[in-house]
Amino acid sequence: MDSFFDQSYRRFRKHYASIIVITQSFEDIYNVKTGGLSLAGQAIMANSPWKFFLNQNDTAVNAMRQSELFSFSELDWQLLKSTKSIKGYFSEIFLINPHDEKSVLRLVIDRYFYYLTTSDPNDKARIKDIMKYNKCDLSEAINNIIKEEDRNAA
Repeated sequence: MDSFFDQSYRRFRKHYASIIVITQSFEDIYNVKTGGLSLAGQAIMANSPWKFFLNQNDTAVNAMRQSELFSFSELDWQLLKSTKSIKGYFSEIFLINPHDEKSVLRLVIDRYFYYLTTSDPNDKARIKDIMKYNKCDLSEAINNIIKEEDRNAA
């Protein structure tokens, strides 16, 4: 992985291309035991002017703090720790822009897009079952779920 990211960033930059990296946790690129970034982590941090963080657990926030890679005020740390997600409604994102300005954004999605992009295994199984039972496509299955939810809410 280290070599892939290191080489990718070098090649992409030469061709005016972008690379987006998504990890589950800051600890995927930072080793708490050694106190340093992996080679991939070094390439990612050095070449990523925009950084987006979804809700992080205390362990990940502590690793970020320990790394001393971020120039955060105490308020910034509190904002990062305060981000939350409510499944199916919104996710808050802690953003660092290329000018090192920090803010919290809220991504609000509609129910159709939620079901289209969900990674929840129960929701995915429900969609699959509806597609199979009704012999319909993904879009129809999602619309059926939304209609059922609306009926149940009324």
